[in-house]
Amino acid sequence: MITAVFIALLLLGTPLYIVLFGGAFLLLKSIGQSELLIALEIQKFQTNPILSAIPLFVFAGYVLAKSKTPDRIIHLFDQAFAFFPKAGSMVVVIIMAFFTALTGASGVSILAVGGLMLPLLLKSGRSERYSLGLITSSGSIGLLFPPSLPVIMYGIFASQIVEGSVSIDLLYKAGFLPACLLIAGVLLYGFITKEKRTEPRESFSLQRLWKAVKGARWELPIPVIIYGGIYSGFFTLTEAAIVTATYVFVMEFFLYRELSLKTDFLNLARESMALTGSILVIMAGSSGITSWLIDQDIPIRIFHFISPFIQDKLVFLGVINIFLLICGCFLDIFSAIIIVLPILLPLVEKYGVNPYHFAVIFFVNLEIGYLTPPVGLNLFISSFRFKKSITELYRASLPFLIINLITLAILTYLPQISTFLLNAVR
Repeated sequence: MITAVFIALLLLGTPLYIVLFGGAFLLLKSIGQSELLIALEIQKFQTNPILSAIPLFVFAGYVLAKSKTPDRIIHLFDQAFAFFPKAGSMVVVIIMAFFTALTGASGVSILAVGGLMLPLLLKSGRSERYSLGLITSSGSIGLLFPPSLPVIMYGIFASQIVEGSVSIDLLYKAGFLPACLLIAGVLLYGFITKEKRTEPRESFSLQRLWKAVKGARWELPIPVIIYGGIYSGFFTLTEAAIVTATYVFVMEFFLYRELSLKTDFLNLARESMALTGSILVIMAGSSGITSWLIDQDIPIRIFHFISPFIQDKLVFLGVINIFLLICGCFLDIFSAIIIVLPILLPLVEKYGVNPYHFAVIFFVNLEIGYLTPPVGLNLFISSFRFKKSITELYRASLPFLIINLITLAILTYLPQISTFLLNAVR
């Protein structure tokens, strides 16, 4: 009955946080628990020190997207890979992955960078269909790289469900090689497809490269701060967020002076905090429902129900993939973390699946979900940005969707790819 009310409220367009808080209240009352438990869960949630990293990274990403940094980075990569055949695809995928990881949202990458990438690909001789498919599919390909907001959210939420189950720093390490494999698959497809150039490709020039390096000299330390700091253990995630946000703020507002403290700062702060605030409120609201699920042993009951039918771990992983792919067709990644993770994570533990391996599978499935109707967020954003129909963009993205599915199968049944860096660190 309560589930039916939840679904009805969501279909009527009720804000998600109201549904979550109201649902938590009703569920706790149904088992005789006090509604004060929700307040206690929120307090526990708010004391997590990792939370402060979320608004800082989101703000840094929004500032970079608003500035001329994308132009300088694109020009730098274009010159750096000028010697490489079919370098346009490589430039697009790497830059889209970087901006998606930094902003935590594929939509920002497509809106801010996609418009700059399309002329670059068309100029290199790529068809419009290939170019649109590449940009649309690359919009979510960086979700496993630091400082991806969904990974932070996953780590916080997973630790609430199964205490000490995962570390966010180790999640990033586990996701690095799988993310590189996803990129490699897309680039391989780009390499075997043909270009139809209307003009000769620009030759590599050290002079032009050096000029591009000087032009982007202030941006170059950013990957070192984020990736070098986190992967080496020199920075904690929160420290990396503080340093990155401070550096980006000084770079754009005082060194380049492309943005104004009077106008741009307040607008960017408002936009980034709106995204951050909505995510944090939803996470807080869902913590009450998570407590109910755990208190009622719902995941354990599900395990006892399915274990007679699914005893093999490999079969279980295949079923999980199908389930997550279906979820990805209807849920965005943040909703999936809130709704699906509390049910699946205890099951994964019961079947003896490495929690970091499962996290990689979870994210890759939902990355694919960004390209699948009916929700397919990247399809809608690209449709808005490039003024193309959803059907046209889906057809353009289909080859990349198939490549991602093949990569998903490899990652699912070769867990060593996800755990290699973890074992190397230990």
